Amino acid sequence: MYCRLHGLFDPIIRDHKGSVIGGALRNVLNAQKLIEWLLEEKDIVSRDEGVALGRQFVALGVLRHATDGQDFRDTSSLYRFTADDVLDATGRRGTQLGREFIAKQSQSCITLTVPYSREEGGYGVGLKDEPPLPVSVTSASPHAKWCGVTEGLTVVAINGHYLTSTFGHAHLNLSTLLTSVDLSAPPPLHLTVLSNTSETVRLCPTPTGGLGFHIRGSSPVVINGVDRGSAAADAGLVCGSCILRVGQQDVLRASHEAVVTAIKGSLEDSMDAAGGAAVEIKVSHSNMEHLVQYEYETGDHTHLQVYERTIESPYAFSLPAELLKTLGSEAGGVANDLEHSGVSASHVTKYISDLRNLAKTYNKTQRLLQGPRFPSYKPFGPTHSSTIEACPFNLHTSLMEVLSPSSSRPPPPSTSSTDAEDSCSAVVGVDTTSYLISTMACPCVPHLLSKSDISSLEECLGRYDMMQDMKNHVTGLKEAQRVLQGFVDDLGVCPAPEESPPPTESAGLLTVPSPPASDDLTPSSSPTLSRRARLSSFSNPLPSINLELEGLERKVEGLMGSLESELISKVISEISDIIKNKNPAAMLKEFKDTMRGSLKHVKTAASVSPGKKLAGAMETLIHNATTYTQEVLLLISLSLAACNNLTLLQTHDKLFSQCLVALATGFSHQLLAATRGQLNPEPEYGVSNEDISSAWLQLVASKGVLFHIESLLSEGQEIKLLQDLDFVARQLKSVSLHVVAMETTMEVKDPYPKVSVSGSRSALRLTFALQPHLFHSLPASLTSSRGVKVHPVLLNKGLLDILENSEAYLLEKAVNTASLQTIRSYYRQLRSFRLGRSVHRQTSEEKALAISETAQPLHALELLTQQLEVAVREPTRPGIGLLTVAAELATRMGAVRVCVCDTGVFRSGLACSLEQVMILVRSHQLPMRSMRLALDSIRKKGTFGELIGKNRVEISQSLPQNPPHLYRVPNSM
Repeated sequence: MYCRLHGLFDPIIRDHKGSVIGGALRNVLNAQKLIEWLLEEKDIVSRDEGVALGRQFVALGVLRHATDGQDFRDTSSLYRFTADDVLDATGRRGTQLGREFIAKQSQSCITLTVPYSREEGGYGVGLKDEPPLPVSVTSASPHAKWCGVTEGLTVVAINGHYLTSTFGHAHLNLSTLLTSVDLSAPPPLHLTVLSNTSETVRLCPTPTGGLGFHIRGSSPVVINGVDRGSAAADAGLVCGSCILRVGQQDVLRASHEAVVTAIKGSLEDSMDAAGGAAVEIKVSHSNMEHLVQYEYETGDHTHLQVYERTIESPYAFSLPAELLKTLGSEAGGVANDLEHSGVSASHVTKYISDLRNLAKTYNKTQRLLQGPRFPSYKPFGPTHSSTIEACPFNLHTSLMEVLSPSSSRPPPPSTSSTDAEDSCSAVVGVDTTSYLISTMACPCVPHLLSKSDISSLEECLGRYDMMQDMKNHVTGLKEAQRVLQGFVDDLGVCPAPEESPPPTESAGLLTVPSPPASDDLTPSSSPTLSRRARLSSFSNPLPSINLELEGLERKVEGLMGSLESELISKVISEISDIIKNKNPAAMLKEFKDTMRGSLKHVKTAASVSPGKKLAGAMETLIHNATTYTQEVLLLISLSLAACNNLTLLQTHDKLFSQCLVALATGFSHQLLAATRGQLNPEPEYGVSNEDISSAWLQLVASKGVLFHIESLLSEGQEIKLLQDLDFVARQLKSVSLHVVAMETTMEVKDPYPKVSVSGSRSALRLTFALQPHLFHSLPASLTSSRGVKVHPVLLNKGLLDILENSEAYLLEKAVNTASLQTIRSYYRQLRSFRLGRSVHRQTSEEKALAISETAQPLHALELLTQQLEVAVREPTRPGIGLLTVAAELATRMGAVRVCVCDTGVFRSGLACSLEQVMILVRSHQLPMRSMRLALDSIRKKGTFGELIGKNRVEISQSLPQNPPHLYRVPNSM
């Protein structure tokens, strides 16, 4: 309620210039207007209920009378939130009040990954194993130095677990941590260490290995490789670092050749009488993280620590490269099919040439995007290279981790563990709860799409979808064949396939087998008999075969249904003039007749002799389906040539790629948090982080993952951005997420899963390769080949009021209404999932307790869903309340979340920090009176401040002059 009130465009909370005491009152609200607003928002049903709610707020210390201590009444009296009081008092005094919310330290860090070395029998890292903190690196072997670990580095976290002594727990037994590993599959060691963004190193070449590093690119030049045991490795140089200066020469904008010349010249100039040489190189590190530590005291005097890390996306360049490689391969495949079709129309020939050029362009871009880049993110601004247009602007993840004293006693130091990850979490004695929100600029390209462009693309992509649908039907038939063959094998019969019927002349493009004659059977599409009634007439000794035949018939009917769609009819009309002496319509009719005849033949074989004739009949069915489907796919490909719009398709691919990277980044971080048992969006209900993390993994495996895009776009050019974003976000439904085990950990360079892309444009498959020790902890349902379905939702609300029934208003309402339906559907699935888990308990008492524990969070989700419906369908007072309601709802449902605005800096950064503070108040007992103080501190020190520092964007370019209270930049920034 506080956030919605402070988010109104026509605010109820305002400064009152005249008062009975003669002074001005800041940020006060009229009690009567508050009650009227609550009624409009449907939070209450009567004024008496509003008075009771106001008195409860006063009793809790959330609200107070502006001038004296009187209770809440339905009058024109003025009241004030205590959170605004504390912020104003802090501003007047210039200092923070006590220990309400303190930013203790803000610094740069980097996560270094050290694979286990079997030659050295460990990680090759020595850590200070005695109090007090901080922990530092005392020794590093050549293997560890090659990974960037050098002596003297300060370690702040190991394997994602922070080293802290705040809660008085036993200090980490670091020796146990580094040696208690499963030697059959030792996991890498991930050290988060403090580091400067740039440093100067002095390198002395060795007689055999030289300086020991390799470079690539120009303007800037990036370190592409470091040799083991070399001078560069000993100095701590790692891949991805950018060379800023050689000696006294600035080489940031220099070419590759100029940098090589500068290094050689510096070595020659430094030669002394003894024949020694050295070169000083200043480098700037990539993949740096911004780390801030906060501390506050809860109402029960418990001290909590909050760590906020701003992390660049590990997939900003590598994933677009993978995507373009896959799409280029698909384009090349379509070109080959068209070339082999024998159709010689001029526009088809041109389309084949364009497809090959597209594949060539994508493959070239993929090669350029591979390998280290600097900077390791794409800052907002005009880009002069088309190579990185498919990469997202300013994609960062804000990882907020709340550390609280563990409720259970830690095991003794002698407790063994199978891996370093478990060992660390076992001894720390601290509960860590992770919250993840990504921020980015709205996906964009130099030339935005128009409405007509989107219509053309929808038609084009619809044809790709139809091609994928046909392939899926054939795959389903082949799977049914495999299952039926298994039943035949169970009978102990291995029959040879029955000879196919003799081929006959076809009216289509190919010569295909004619359907078998079986006039004595009722057609499978006959409406006079039910499917089960028809199957029951078979004298089938095996019910399993009978049941599988029922599924087979559904698959055949699905394939036939695809052929009867309006799109297929349109395809035939478009290509009939370029296929001479052919009749596509007759071919489709023959396809249907052949398939239905083949299905009858399968049924007959199953009823007469399942073991003798069924395999041959199924072979004929699959052969016919595959042959004719290839012909239909060719027809659709020819229709794509008729409306050659590959330029629009390239624009779509670049926009889609940016959204896909945001999805992969958010899911990757959330997957890691869940495998570590740190994911819990609702800790206030008392369920352990481990249980909630396990439940989330099972939820996404069975119901899919909700991908929530929170957009803060307004009028003008931004409406076109919203239009494009809505279009490409809907395409994410075709993506499935898969989790596999990493084959080897020796080449692991960071703690994040390696992502690869496969499949086709209409059925894209994102595969996350997890480290084996994490993969084995996942539920079997998540590691199956089925994959995780994506439910994308886009909710938009700008920081400016827009005219009702304007183009911007209608687009925003349509986008939000469509997303509301998806959220409602996902909520019903989530509710069913949670209740289903509750009833699967051994005793009735356990079931009752589990259902009772589930009811309260589900009730909260129901109320939030109702509030969101009111905000979308019946907006009464314009404001950004929709965003805060949607943010809480999505967080509670475990959604992968990203905030977008025009630049990915101001509006998205402000929204991110606001939601983090809301989480601390709601779930971690941050006093309500400290909310604005915490918000001010997090914005100055955390992700928002870091984004401003990394981008040259003026505030006036992104924010309106008078945004709502909670979306204003702190005065001192």
